[in-house]
Amino acid sequence: MCYKALEQAVLLGEDIREREEVLEGTAYRKIELESESGSMTCRSYLQCLERLFQILEIVPVKKDYRLKFSKAYKVLYQSQEDSHFCCFLPEILDSAQEAFPFLWVNGEKYVFSTDVLNYGKALFNSFCSIRRYIARLTRKLQQVDDDAVYSGSSPIRNFGKKQAKLTNMLKTIDEQWALYEKSYVYELMVIEKDARRFVVQAISLEKNLQ
Repeated sequence: MCYKALEQAVLLGEDIREREEVLEGTAYRKIELESESGSMTCRSYLQCLERLFQILEIVPVKKDYRLKFSKAYKVLYQSQEDSHFCCFLPEILDSAQEAFPFLWVNGEKYVFSTDVLNYGKALFNSFCSIRRYIARLTRKLQQVDDDAVYSGSSPIRNFGKKQAKLTNMLKTIDEQWALYEKSYVYELMVIEKDARRFVVQAISLEKNLQ
């Protein structure tokens, strides 16, 4: 079952389109998530990673911080009530890979903290690493018969160690996801609250004039 999930992840991973972006003379490879097809492919890939958590019996990091999200963000997770569940969203991964250091709202510049930028970079690097590792591991598994793998007679050297490495990588990306998601969304909520102050002040002034 683990092999089937890995194989599916590899097929989806091959469908993920990438784009090159040059920043200050350095070329960066990023995932194409602006189109609907690109976002859906990435979403399906992330769901494959979540399935591996279940197959390998990995307990995800508790994400009860999502309960404190505003309604605008909670709606993204409304299909998943269990705060222990991964619920990896391509929108979060996209913000991590873009790593915008600031945001303009109503003509005001809001700067993200260093923690948010560092957490985002670590998350995206972890995603790229696990994607490459799953592809390599699956190519090796394709060289042998499924029954040989499950019976423990696989000719792949140190298969148990490779599976243990995959488990550790999944745990790592889950931890990094939680760190980034919590910090990023919390800061977005603070920015949005501050940006609304002009509207609140205008409404209050209008009431006072009546």
